[in-house]
Amino acid sequence: MGRASQQGRESRLRILDATLHLASERGYDGTTIGLVSEETGLPASSIYWHFENKEALLAAAMEHGISQLPLEPPEQRGTPYDELVHVRFARAVEMVTSRPEVWQFGLMLTLERRPKEPAARKAFVTLRRRLTDTLAEWWQATLPEEVADPELARKLAVFHLAAIDGFFVGHSADQGWDLERLGRLIAAGVVAQVEKWREGSR
Repeated sequence: MGRASQQGRESRLRILDATLHLASERGYDGTTIGLVSEETGLPASSIYWHFENKEALLAAAMEHGISQLPLEPPEQRGTPYDELVHVRFARAVEMVTSRPEVWQFGLMLTLERRPKEPAARKAFVTLRRRLTDTLAEWWQATLPEEVADPELARKLAVFHLAAIDGFFVGHSADQGWDLERLGRLIAAGVVAQVEKWREGSR
């Protein structure tokens, strides 16, 4: 990669990081090209060189944030399912603490109603659908054989995503929340419930 290409890539990443940070604080309407220029120290012309308009910039910023989330499931080979559940909920905590701007901006967009849906909102909604599908597949593969079925796996995936939302909102409202401890408690509760289902299936 040439020096000019490297500098262009670095500038683009600076713009995306600054945009996501601003959007998570100011929302869609409050984020402007001028503010991004101020935040990055780059002229507006540089931002427009990379992105056609504000809509494209905000969508790219959301996609950039999503790409940095820990979406991949933990390694499963030979690991007991109860340990995997604890790892998965620890990953759920990491989901909202590694890039909180994604959840902040995404939930702001989700709750807003606009005549035309912003591309950034579509990206966040798509992330949620993809994450639900991924989690459903993971639960199906992880649950003990006696209780593994697609309907239960889908319900647990929805619960899992609701927990991620709850982690973010709760921690945003009260920095005193111990998310790691809460993640362990939820994982232990899920494992206990799965064991009850197993006993009932025998």
